Amino acid sequence: MKHYILPLLLLLSTLLYSQVPRLQVPIGHTDVVSAVAFSPDGQTVLTGSWDGTAKLWDLAGRELQAFAANGWCSAVAFSPDGKTILTGSFNGTAQLWDLSGRKLQTFSDPVIVNAIYAVAFSPDGQRILTGSEDGTAKLWDISGQQLRTFNADGSAVLGLAFSPDGQQLLTGTLGGKALLWELSGEVVRSFADPASTAAINALAFSPDGQLVVTSDGGGKARLWDIGPAATDLCSTLFRSFPRVFTQRKTTVNGHFERRNYALEPVWPAFKDLLRVFRY
Repeated sequence: MKHYILPLLLLLSTLLYSQVPRLQVPIGHTDVVSAVAFSPDGQTVLTGSWDGTAKLWDLAGRELQAFAANGWCSAVAFSPDGKTILTGSFNGTAQLWDLSGRKLQTFSDPVIVNAIYAVAFSPDGQRILTGSEDGTAKLWDISGQQLRTFNADGSAVLGLAFSPDGQQLLTGTLGGKALLWELSGEVVRSFADPASTAAINALAFSPDGQLVVTSDGGGKARLWDIGPAATDLCSTLFRSFPRVFTQRKTTVNGHFERRNYALEPVWPAFKDLLRVFRY
């Protein structure tokens, strides 16, 4: 029996040794993933992380390319043609990259460093927007020249969007206000719930450019009708007041949490009930 002990021990030690990886390759991000975007063709996904990188993935979860964003990467976007990407970072720079990881352009204020929280491409891909902690959004051409500054409400700009025709833009701020702008810098409309100061952290236009949706830190998404431009924003606010998505119940199914929501109009007491959508 003792003749078999040594070979057995050698076999066990070999098996155990073989379980220790000789090469460890890090996969994915090593910190919070703070931004995501689909490519226009829907075949790849872009992620941005506080680990200072953006990464390009295929739909099977394979990492295709990494981009060194130089500081916490807080925002990412694909160009409309899907050939370039944009990253925004807490170090105050936005960077344009091709899909091979080559940096094409850097967008930054040469005087003041303000963290960038949001980025967006224009529909034609020739201009970009950056939103910063100083309460401004900046319009740039693709060569890196700053074209215009939009001063929001003085609080950090957390959300940005171009209209589908590229002639207007939206800003959403930490102070809870969304503004519709002409590219000239003129404010066209203001979207704000007077009963809420929750930060507007994301917003978007409908494909036809007639509706705007905003989401806030209070857990609500609001749908707004842009309508014709108004000179008296306060008096027209409730004519285009939002329907609000509020959580009704939560069910748990395995590891996935499913939330059911109701879509309710919000209106002042002197306005007629519009419609309630429940699903």
